[in-house]
Amino acid sequence: MIVKTGGIIYKENGFVWLKPYKSHILFECVPACYISEYPKRGNWFVYIDIPQGGSPVAYLFSSLDDYRLWDKLRGLKNVGAKRAAGILSSYPSEYLLKIIAYGDENTLASVKGIGKKTAHRIIAELMEEISLNVSEISEIKHVLVSWGYDKKDVDTAFAKLYAKGAITDNMKFDDILRKVMQVIDDETDRHTT
Repeated sequence: MIVKTGGIIYKENGFVWLKPYKSHILFECVPACYISEYPKRGNWFVYIDIPQGGSPVAYLFSSLDDYRLWDKLRGLKNVGAKRAAGILSSYPSEYLLKIIAYGDENTLASVKGIGKKTAHRIIAELMEEISLNVSEISEIKHVLVSWGYDKKDVDTAFAKLYAKGAITDNMKFDDILRKVMQVIDDETDRHTT
């Protein structure tokens, strides 16, 4: 069951708590969304999981989209609810969608508890569902590799640019190409000096 509530979340003694407005109930929560700072006020979605024979766990989401992505992730083999929450709390969901859409296994595998095989499986199973212009990005990657750029350097440059928010869905092909080349060239210069 997912419920929407207004409230404040805060971190205390290593635990995350949700205090709904107009209520004296505190929920110990597992953040299943990226939270950049505590305390954070606003509307939250809470999914309460009551495993058979176990203690209830409340998963916290900042949006219904975060919940839907978590629900997809937790349904994948060897992911489950806690790992899905760990993935979503590591990156903002918009960035995570781009990581998946662009097949960035290295970035996804850097999440605690997610190895290369699980990252590969997540990307393979969810890539088609992610509605981004993957073909254009694939084309840019292909062009750069054909020009002699290392594929790993290209992937790393894309990840850095997305992390900074420097690439958006409405950017032109040439602008993205120039930005990626600039990051790779800057990184190469840094290593050679």
